[in-house]
Amino acid sequence: MFPLDRGTEFFSGVKFFDDAALLQGVKTNAEQRLAPCLTALVSRGIEASSSIEVGNDVAGNIMIVVEREHIDMVVISTHRISGWHPVIFGSVAGKIVKLVTCPLLLLRSVKASGNL
Repeated sequence: MFPLDRGTEFFSGVKFFDDAALLQGVKTNAEQRLAPCLTALVSRGIEASSSIEVGNDVAGNIMIVVEREHIDMVVISTHRISGWHPVIFGSVAGKIVKLVTCPLLLLRSVKASGNL
């Protein structure tokens, strides 16, 4: 076994995987999953849009979009995560609560069955 970095040439100039194609596939999948939600909102007379953003800082990306798009209200779900992870890293919802300057609606998600 040997480590391969993203985009490392594997054999004679052939890359192990195509970053651009992978990213486009993920974006397309996300758009397809969001489409029914947008359709449902618009059919009820609610102005709605979606944006697929890429980055490592979810809360930071949300704040960039809020400022860039002049968002009137942020609606975000909490996932009821417990344990050491939110203590060390914080939750996305918690960061948004501290950073956002427009109205914010926090929705509590239904707890999934099983141990997560």
